[in-house]
Amino acid sequence: MKGIPIFETPRLILDGYRDRDEEQISRILHEEDIFRNVFGFNESHRERFSQNLKDQSQLDAPDMAHWLIRLTHGARLIGCIKAGCYRGASVEIVYFLTAGERSRGYGSEAVAKIVEHLESLKGVTKLWASARSAESCRILAKLSFEPLYSYSSHYVRRINRD
Repeated sequence: MKGIPIFETPRLILDGYRDRDEEQISRILHEEDIFRNVFGFNESHRERFSQNLKDQSQLDAPDMAHWLIRLTHGARLIGCIKAGCYRGASVEIVYFLTAGERSRGYGSEAVAKIVEHLESLKGVTKLWASARSAESCRILAKLSFEPLYSYSSHYVRRINRD
C-alpha cells in the first residue's frame, strides 16, 4: 500500500484498503448510525467515501489519508479514520467504529495513534474533529481537543511547535 504509513498498537492495526475488505467496508458503511452521523443520510457521500478508500491505495502523495481500523487478533475490520488537509496547516480528522466495538477503548487508541502521527508532520498546526456522540466527545477531550465554542460539536487541538 502506497501513500500511508501502517501503525500498530497492542490491540489494533491501522492500515489501508485491501481488495478483500470490500464486503466488511460495505457492512460498516451501511450501519444506520454511521450512515446518519458520518454521512448525514447522504448516499452520494457514502459512495464517495467508499471509492476514496479504494483509490487511496493507488496514491503516492495524498492530501487525504484513510486508515482502516482492525483488531490485531484476527485482523477483523472495526472502523475507519480519515485525515484530510483543511485550510493549509490544519488537518480534519473523521473517525467511526462499528456499533459492537464502541466503549472498549478502541476509538481512543486509534485516534491517539493518528494524532501522534499528524503532530509529527511538519507544517501541521491544528487538528480538527467533530463529535456527534458522548463517546466521541470523551475521546477528543482525553486527547486535549477543545470545543471550538460553547455547545459546539466541533473540536480543535492546537499544536505548539516551540
